[in-house]
Amino acid sequence: MVERTAAVIPWRPRRIDDERMEPGHLDSELIRPLLDTCSVPDNAQLADRLHCSARDLERCFDELAEQHGVVLHPNSHRVRVVHPFSLAPTPFLVTAGARRWWGNCAWCSLGVASLIDGPCTITTSLGAEEERVVISVANGRVTADDLLVHFPIPMARAWDNVVYELSMLVTGTADAHTFDAESWPRALREGFEVVEVVGIAKHLVAKVS
Repeated sequence: MVERTAAVIPWRPRRIDDERMEPGHLDSELIRPLLDTCSVPDNAQLADRLHCSARDLERCFDELAEQHGVVLHPNSHRVRVVHPFSLAPTPFLVTAGARRWWGNCAWCSLGVASLIDGPCTITTSLGAEEERVVISVANGRVTADDLLVHFPIPMARAWDNVVYELSMLVTGTADAHTFDAESWPRALREGFEVVEVVGIAKHLVAKVS
């Protein structure tokens, strides 16, 4: 989600110069403007700011995708996902002051919160259905009494179809120890087993310096 305000600190690119650009350079240059301006530069701007060729930029995008740092649009080097951020609308809106982002899923939204310097909220719905919930995150902790995250696919298979996997990582309310499928929203109980249900009430969000 793109939203620019006067309160946002302008992003300044890092010069790579003669240093061979690695996927980590590209990742940091995507994450920083996302945090500061809720946006990412286009590929031409990235190549200019990183002082690299378009070919070298595409190589780094391919390597970063292989490392699961980004998800690219099919048959292109346009970014769809910069983990934990989504560049397309999702049911997880993370808000901090005037800045707003989309998280890929319930779990990624907590990842976005861990990167933000200050309190934030995550607005979503239970089971991606009609009941709206707002999750507050402050001082590295989630303030939620009974919310859970549903993992319907083993993480070892998540990257078989990562976009589908992310779409299924939603919030719900049910007993974490004696899960009752009938109490879960319809979107999650049609043909899916419960691989894992994780409570977020005591989730500690590790701050990234």
